[in-house]
Amino acid sequence: MLDRIAEFFIFGLVPLVVGVLAVPEFSDAAETTLKGEVMYRERIALPPNAVLSVQLADMSLADAPAAIIGERKVAPAGQVPIKFEISFDPRVVRPNMTYA
Repeated sequence: MLDRIAEFFIFGLVPLVVGVLAVPEFSDAAETTLKGEVMYRERIALPPNAVLSVQLADMSLADAPAAIIGERKVAPAGQVPIKFEISFDPRVVRPNMTYA
């Protein structure tokens, strides 16, 4: 009887547990953040109602509109440089494409 229980654990339960642990975990919430600063050289103060709009776009196709991957609008509190963060899905970005 003890041999049957040992066989069950060795050939039944252990491979099942190892198989479950070997499966990679995928998350739908996998986002990447692009961080940066916007500056300009002119010595002109921003008006109090200024809004900065920053986009991450796929510019690969010359004959088609750019596909927007991420976008952020910032109402700056103060003057330049203005910091921004754009969250996007990294699965959309491919190494052989052009982004701006």
